[in-house]
Amino acid sequence: MSKRKTTYKVDAFLMGELFKGHHNFRIPEFQRNYVWSSNDNPKRDREVNLLLEDILSASGQNENYYIGSIITYPGTHYEHLLVDGQQRITTLQILFIAFRDIQNNSKDEFDKFDVSKMIKFKQDTGKENKFIHKLKVSNSIGQNYFFNLVEEKSDLNTIEAGSREMHDAYKACHKFLSDLGISQAINFIKYICSSVEISWIEASDIVSAFIVFERMNDRGKDLTVSEKFKYLLFQNSELEVLNQENSLINKEWEFMTTKLSEYEKSQKPKMDRFLSYFLASRFYKDEYPTTRGMINWIRTKNNTKLIGLNNPSNLLKLMQKDLACYGNFLLGLNIDGSPNDNLQKIKKYASDVRQHIPVLLAATHNQPDLDEFNKLTEAIERLTFALKISGAQWNKIEKNIPVWCSYLRKKESNIDSFIKEFIQPEIDSMSLELSVNLTDTTQMNQSSLKFILEKINEVLCIESYEPVLKSTTEGRENAVTIEHILPQNFSSNSAESKKELAELKKSINRLGNLTLLERVSNSSAGNLDVAEKFERNIFADSKFLISRVLQVDNFSGENAHKTKQKKVFNKYNIGPIELLDGKYWNVDHIVKREKMYFSLLSVYFKTELKSIVS
Repeated sequence: MSKRKTTYKVDAFLMGELFKGHHNFRIPEFQRNYVWSSNDNPKRDREVNLLLEDILSASGQNENYYIGSIITYPGTHYEHLLVDGQQRITTLQILFIAFRDIQNNSKDEFDKFDVSKMIKFKQDTGKENKFIHKLKVSNSIGQNYFFNLVEEKSDLNTIEAGSREMHDAYKACHKFLSDLGISQAINFIKYICSSVEISWIEASDIVSAFIVFERMNDRGKDLTVSEKFKYLLFQNSELEVLNQENSLINKEWEFMTTKLSEYEKSQKPKMDRFLSYFLASRFYKDEYPTTRGMINWIRTKNNTKLIGLNNPSNLLKLMQKDLACYGNFLLGLNIDGSPNDNLQKIKKYASDVRQHIPVLLAATHNQPDLDEFNKLTEAIERLTFALKISGAQWNKIEKNIPVWCSYLRKKESNIDSFIKEFIQPEIDSMSLELSVNLTDTTQMNQSSLKFILEKINEVLCIESYEPVLKSTTEGRENAVTIEHILPQNFSSNSAESKKELAELKKSINRLGNLTLLERVSNSSAGNLDVAEKFERNIFADSKFLISRVLQVDNFSGENAHKTKQKKVFNKYNIGPIELLDGKYWNVDHIVKREKMYFSLLSVYFKTELKSIVS
């Protein structure tokens, strides 16, 4: 029989044996936080509740319950570092703590079942005997929370990201045991100690632990792609370097997670998405792997070397650099943190759109000046709203992202050429769908519609040397609303014939019947007929040019650039509307406005658009 030293030692334990032994477990710094959820709602994630319910069901059938396996590698003295199984072990430790607290606070008379030594115990460290916690959590926030639970100082705990799930698990365990009643709760804990089995796989070192971890499935929530990527940082490092840097690597990772949480204003930041965008901007060339395919792509030998996975310190510095830009772009800012008007508009009117960010990140690698970068963001803004308004999906574009990023990464790349070669053709290809959906705006959401009207007004202002009225200022008086020139609930007296009424009804949501008004003016307009709106100078008094030109033949009065504005009037066939018989707004008026709108939008999208009536 071979005497070769084995890499792994595998033993089966009952939970009572595991928790009573003179050893302790530590969750290393690189591990993810405790993530199991607790919920009474069966339609929600509730791993803690399910584990307790499963064990209770097995106890009622007088059979042993196998809880799965844990994987460890050696630490100092009797310490074992958990690579797999932290969710189960942490949950059971929290359960035992909740049981201890219930027993200690109960006023009933009963024979206590002492679990205190399964939570912490005296250990001879060679220098002194001292109490050691059976489980030590390394994440700083989780560590403080769990330490206070063990030491019965839960009143010191604050609930925040990193400890919230532990807090919820403690409450769920406490409620579960309380609902059982003290007698049944004792029997339940005794059953766990005597009949719940676990396999303990002890690896000789961290690399070996990771190898077996990858080949086994963990109960509970699957690891995210970014968590697997984080583990790869440790697997692909030299063992000596890893032992020196694992704490630093974890701190850098936690820093990124915290920053991303701030940028996204979420307690559950989407690290997978950032990782995908980071890889696309820096490394992908001609394909965009799916979320599931990312790890396989990363693990191929050439890509591992390309990314620099064996030098985690440098790789994390690159990621942090790109994360800072990523955060700026999410917030509508330039690379240097100054406001970017185009990204602000995407943030305001298309806040769900993120897919353009790899392109922006790729462009930053050649350190463009703000003017060049602004050209790119202008093109990205046009593309974003062309996609939204045409009804196309970003996955139509996503397949091109690696090629686009590859182009922008080249030192000789030129942003003007990039826009001409890649962005504008995509917008041109959507011109028909854009024209159809812009003519009848019924299916367009209010954010996109307001963006379009503001953009029409902006283009008109710029060409006329007029100040652009922003709708981002606060306060009711400065708020902006979409106004139907002919109100949606128009009366039968709004047209001179039934035929015209029928035509108006079909045209009520056409772009030519829409404009912008300050909220106060819009409230005054209400459902007034167009003639009464004209009589009250609702449009003439507006600061929006697209509304003013309904009634007046100048923009900002005596000090206007009259010569330049006259050219604009002629170019777009702009002039005050004369109501039919002095009181009727009709389809011809809508068509005239629409032609002006489409001409201005053609300037913006840099492609020919025209009204298309079905």
